[in-house]
Amino acid sequence: MKTVMIPPFPSGLSRAADPAREMRQGDEPHAACKEGVRLSSQWRLFEDDGGIRREIPVYSTPVTRGGPHSFAMIRYSGDEPVTLTAQCSEMIKSAEILPSSYGIKPVISDDGISFGIGSAGHATVLINGRIDFPLTVSVLPVREKISAGSVKGLYFGPGLHTMDYFDFEDGDTLYVDDGAVVTALPPPDDERPLNPKDWAGQKIYRGCVLASGKKNVRIEGGGIIDFSLLDWHARSPVAFDRCSDVSVRDTALVNAPAWNLNISGCDGADAEFVRIFGYRENSDGIDIVSSQDVRVSGCFIRTGDDAVCVKAMAPPPRVGGKNILCEKMVIWNDKVRCMGIAAESRNDISSVTFRNSDVIRSYADWTTELGSLVVYICDKAEVSDILFDDIRIEHEVHLATNILITKDFWSKDDEAGRIRNIVFRNIKVTPKIGSRIAGYDALHTVNGVAYENFSVGGRRAASVGDAGIEILPFAENITVT
Repeated sequence: MKTVMIPPFPSGLSRAADPAREMRQGDEPHAACKEGVRLSSQWRLFEDDGGIRREIPVYSTPVTRGGPHSFAMIRYSGDEPVTLTAQCSEMIKSAEILPSSYGIKPVISDDGISFGIGSAGHATVLINGRIDFPLTVSVLPVREKISAGSVKGLYFGPGLHTMDYFDFEDGDTLYVDDGAVVTALPPPDDERPLNPKDWAGQKIYRGCVLASGKKNVRIEGGGIIDFSLLDWHARSPVAFDRCSDVSVRDTALVNAPAWNLNISGCDGADAEFVRIFGYRENSDGIDIVSSQDVRVSGCFIRTGDDAVCVKAMAPPPRVGGKNILCEKMVIWNDKVRCMGIAAESRNDISSVTFRNSDVIRSYADWTTELGSLVVYICDKAEVSDILFDDIRIEHEVHLATNILITKDFWSKDDEAGRIRNIVFRNIKVTPKIGSRIAGYDALHTVNGVAYENFSVGGRRAASVGDAGIEILPFAENITVT
């Protein structure tokens, strides 16, 4: 037996008026996308069940490389797979479904690409050996349906909606139902910016979805919040600041002009099955900043910046970062980092785990401090006890692992930091690429990095040389077992 729930098509949503323009949009990393989310011009998707065929809405959005990226969602539970058929506007000569760890084998016929999915997750279809216009199908858990009348906060039902901004109060829920597309509107002409000129010369206005100092706040539902119309940096898309008991589940965040989901100064937060697509610079997926007791699980992230990173930007006496778990992720990195500790950290970070996740594509070639799995600091934090476990890197063009202490544009402290006790365990790196470790000086070192069951290019590494690790000055106690 199985249950498959398909969201309705949002009435009034069309395909791109200029599909060629949609394909080029991602080449402009700062520009707003004035058309916003559209129905896909490349893909249609169907559920097939005993001769009954139901169509599933497929959306599309610009991305940094190639594009557009089409995406769809269903809800599923049961003990037998759901069978899906995807039809493409281009002739299909070959197909693969990522992550490879799912073990999904597509069948190509005159009707399209058929495949089965038997559990929650995110399956990405690539055809003809190219990344130009992929399709990602997200299978989300079946959850109890919430009615408009039962929501304290703000409810958006299926269909097209607009929103200026929303401020949470204690106990509020922002519910974006399956089949809802909510477009965030640009600031009106009479709204005064909080900052008339930030570091990039942009006007910054108040946040779009914001909770400050609140408790028991939620974002629920499998719909879409579309930030396409906002100018670069105009509004922070979704930000929880100094909150407790935070939950974000299932919602898709698309085309953000800044960090998508910012969990800052929070005590107790959970993000599950969030889907994020962004092509703009600074459109980080999930940033966990100066927070503790945070769990991120089952999300799909494709952005033009960091996918998921932990930072501690607030100096003492604020709490740094600790007790953080990131697991069951599927990540497509178009430019920067997939997961790890990143840059501007002025306070200590410890007890962070990244595990059981897949990097399906990574183009971390923008600058040198990038890669798939990264521990990188440019301020005075001590980062310790960080575990990367059971992670599969199917593709990377730069570095598999990158550990670095430096000073750069983002640094605020005069003193450099330290890195201690980093473990890479059960890491499978499909391409033959290297890793790098570098400290800062004799007082600010990387000390203790263990590679355990670390394989590169199909071979388990037995030495630093086998693993392709470049050890630069002020790094010590590096082991490969």
